[in-house]
Amino acid sequence: MSWVLPVGLDSADGETLLPAQPIDSGGAPRIVGTPLPTADFQIWGTNGGYFVQEQPGSPRIERAEQCTCEHRVKVDKSSGLYYFANMPRGTVVTDTGANIWRILLCEYERESDLCVTLHYVMESLSFDSPLDDFSIHASSLDLNIIKYPRYWRWLCPYAGDSATISINDIQVSITILKEAIIRMIQNYIESPFFPTQNQTNSLIQVNIINALNTGSFQFHYANPTFKPDKKIVDPVVWSGKNSDIPSLNNPNCAYYLIPSDAAYAQDDPDTGPIHMAIAAAKELISKLWRQEDTPYLVGYDVVWTQYFFQPVWLNPGGYQEDPRDWIPSYFMSPGLNWPPTNLGVIPGGDQTALPTWQPGTGNADSVAGGDIGDGSIFDQLVSINPQSYSSDGTTNGDLVLSSLREADDFDYERTWFKVPHKWKVAPVGKWDSDLYLQYGEDAPQQVSDFNENPINAADI
Repeated sequence: MSWVLPVGLDSADGETLLPAQPIDSGGAPRIVGTPLPTADFQIWGTNGGYFVQEQPGSPRIERAEQCTCEHRVKVDKSSGLYYFANMPRGTVVTDTGANIWRILLCEYERESDLCVTLHYVMESLSFDSPLDDFSIHASSLDLNIIKYPRYWRWLCPYAGDSATISINDIQVSITILKEAIIRMIQNYIESPFFPTQNQTNSLIQVNIINALNTGSFQFHYANPTFKPDKKIVDPVVWSGKNSDIPSLNNPNCAYYLIPSDAAYAQDDPDTGPIHMAIAAAKELISKLWRQEDTPYLVGYDVVWTQYFFQPVWLNPGGYQEDPRDWIPSYFMSPGLNWPPTNLGVIPGGDQTALPTWQPGTGNADSVAGGDIGDGSIFDQLVSINPQSYSSDGTTNGDLVLSSLREADDFDYERTWFKVPHKWKVAPVGKWDSDLYLQYGEDAPQQVSDFNENPINAADI
C-alpha cells in the first residue's frame, strides 16, 4: 500500500509534488497541504473529504550524532488511521531531494471526531551517521619466555647473522650457532627428568648447562661429499680442518658434528653474538628453574568502530596489518596541531579515508621513539620499556611493533549497522609472517613460497 505525506526536508505546502511512500512503492506522487496565502483556506487532496495540513513549526530537523526530522500534520480521521497503519517503525521513505529516511516513531493524536494529528519522527540514511567509537585496552600476551624480547633479540637469527666465522678451514654462519643454542634450550625444556638412586638431576639438563657455561657444544655441518645413494653412517665429529677429515675413507654421513670451541674463542666475550646468545640462554634457563615461563608482556587490543546505513563487507582478519594505516590520525596522533585538519566526519563511513600512514609501507614503525609528535600514541613505549618495544633494547632505538588484524564484529543496533574493526598490537616477534601474511598477499603457490628454514626470523 502506498501513501503520500511530507517526509524529511519536505513540507505539505500545497505546491510541491511529493513522492509516494514507502520508497519504491510504485504509488503516484501528488500534492498535499494548503498553498499560500493561507488566508484562503483550501481542502487539498484527492477529493473534498480528505485533507493534510502541516502544523506550525513542522518540519523540525535536528543534527547531532545523527540527523533526525519530525513532522506534525493534521489530517482527517480516516486518513490518519490509514497513515498510522502504514507507517511502522523501520519504514524507509524518501523526500524530493532524494534523501533517504527511516521512520522511528509515529503517534496518532485525536483532535476531534473528524480530524487527528499525526506526529512522526525519522532518521536520515543519507548523511550524519553516528560518530566512530575508538578504544585501546592492554592485554597480556602470555608468550613463552623464549619469545620475550630480552632473550629473543639475541637468540633468534636475523638478517645480520648471515655473517660467518672461521673454524679452521671452513666458514660457519652465526645463524647455525644460534640455532644450536636454541635447540639446547628446547631440549632442556622438553627432556624429562629420570631420577635414580644416585642421580636426581637429568644428565641431559646437566650436560646442557655445562655446555653453555663453557661455550663448548656441537653443531651440525652439512657434509659436502654426502652421497644419499650410498651406505649412510651416523654423524661423526670433525674439527673443520681439511687435513683432519675423519678416517674410514671420509664416512658417508649426512652431516658432521663440529665443536664450537674455536668459534667461541674468536667471539668478543663482551658483545659478540655467540657470547650474547649463550648469556641470554643461561639467564632464560635460570628463570625456568623458578617456573617463570610466561613473563608479563603487554600488547594492545585496538578497536575502531564505525556505523553504517546498510550492511558492509566483513573482514575475517588473520593477517598482519598496522592499524595506523587505517584509523584516522586524530585517534592515534597526540602531536597534531589543534584542531587537526582531518577532524571532520568521514563521508559515508569510508573505511580508507584519512590514513596516518600510507597502506603497504610495512608492519613496523621505523621512526625514532620518544619524541612526541612522531606520529602515534605508541611513540613513548620505547622510553618507558625499551627492552620490549625498541629495535635494539635502548631508549634511543626505533619503535618496533607487530600488528595482527582480527576479524570484524557485526551488530545491528536499533537502526544502524555497527562494525568494530580490531587489531592486536604487540612487540616485534609476536606474529609469524608465514602464518599471518600481509594484506592481499597470496598463500604459497609453489615450493619456493614455503619457508623451509624454521629458524629464519629475518622478516619478523
